[in-house]
Amino acid sequence: MWAPVLSFVGSSAWRALPPLPRTNRRILNLPPLVLAVAERRSDLPSLPRNKNGMNGKCPQSTKTAGASIRPPAYPWTGHQLLAALRAQLAEEEHTDSMSFDRLAEIAGTSKSTTHHRFALSDQPQVVNLLCWLERLSPARRHAYVDAHCRVFPSLEHPLLAHAAAQTSRLRELLDQQRGLTLVTGGTAYSRAFVVTALGHSYWRLGGRHRAAAGIDLHLCSSLVPVESLIYLDGKADSHLVRQLALKVWPRILTSSAGLLIFHGLWSAVPELRADIARCTWHKHVILAEGATADLTDLERRVSTPVHVLTLSVTSRVPGAIRVACRRLKNMPKGPKTRGLGTKAVQDIGHFSPGPEKGNTFDTTDAPN
Repeated sequence: MWAPVLSFVGSSAWRALPPLPRTNRRILNLPPLVLAVAERRSDLPSLPRNKNGMNGKCPQSTKTAGASIRPPAYPWTGHQLLAALRAQLAEEEHTDSMSFDRLAEIAGTSKSTTHHRFALSDQPQVVNLLCWLERLSPARRHAYVDAHCRVFPSLEHPLLAHAAAQTSRLRELLDQQRGLTLVTGGTAYSRAFVVTALGHSYWRLGGRHRAAAGIDLHLCSSLVPVESLIYLDGKADSHLVRQLALKVWPRILTSSAGLLIFHGLWSAVPELRADIARCTWHKHVILAEGATADLTDLERRVSTPVHVLTLSVTSRVPGAIRVACRRLKNMPKGPKTRGLGTKAVQDIGHFSPGPEKGNTFDTTDAPN
C-alpha cells in the first residue's frame, strides 16, 4: 500500500517540495516509516523527544537565538585547575616544582597515572565538582570541604604550634642523626597526631625532602598518613599482625631512611626489640607506646641519646597538645642505678616517664 508513497519520497519531486510544517505532519497522520524519512531531511529539524520517548514541542532553535543566550562556560579547564593546585603544593613543600613522582606518592598512584591526570587529561569531573561546589553558600562550601579533608598533622598545626619553644625543640629532635625518642602519655589520638606530625615535618625539614620509614599499628582515619610508612591494623588478630610485621621488616632494615618510626610495634612484636635497639646506633628511632609500656629491654640495650616526649593536654588552646621533652643525663653508677655503658637510668623496672627524682633527668619542658 505504501510502496508508491515510498517511491515518491525518494524522488526528485519530493526533494523539491517546501518543508512540511510540523503541525501538518500530525494532521496527515503519517506512518512512522514516512515520518522517519521526513525527519531525516536536512531542511527539516528533527522533533525532540521527552523522557518517555514521545514527540514533544520543539524548542526555539539555538542557531537563531544566538550563543549569547547560553550561560557562560566555567572559566577554567580541569587541566588549569590541577596545574594551579600543583603550584600551591610546591609552595607548601618549599620546592620549585612538584615532580610527578612526589604527586604520585601523595595520591598513592603510579607515576604514569599521575602524569596522565595532570598533563594529558582535561579532567572534566574536576570542573563539574567545582561547578556544584560554587552553588553552595560560603559557609556550606567550607564546611563540606573541611568535613571531607583529613587533618594534616605538622609542627605548624595549631595543636602543636601554640608554644614556640615546644615546636623549636621538636625540630631539633628531628635533626638528630641517631638515638631514640620515646613518645608516651596522652591519648591514642594525641600520640598518633604527634607521631604523624613528626613524620610529615621530617620530609620538609630544611628543604632536604627526606622520607621517613617505619611501621605504624595505629592508623587514624581522620589524619593524613605519612605516605612512606607501612600501616598495619593493630586491632586485627595479634598473630596476623606479628606475621605481617615480620614480613615487611626486611624492607625497614634495608631502608636508607635516616628516621625510623615505630608506633605500637615494641609491645605488639617483642621479637623485633633487639633489631629496634640496634637501629638506634646509626639512625634516629621514634618509638611511640602507651604510658604503661614495658621498655626494660630497651633500657639495657640503648647507649645512644634518649629523649622522652610526654604528651598531655593544655589549657592554653582547646584540644591542643602539650609535649614535655626530657633528655636522659649521663651520670656515674650509683646504688640505685643500672649501668648502660656510658649512661645510667633509675632502676624503675620499666621506662614510664614520670616526675623526676633528684637530678636523674635533664628536663626541658615546653611552656603550657
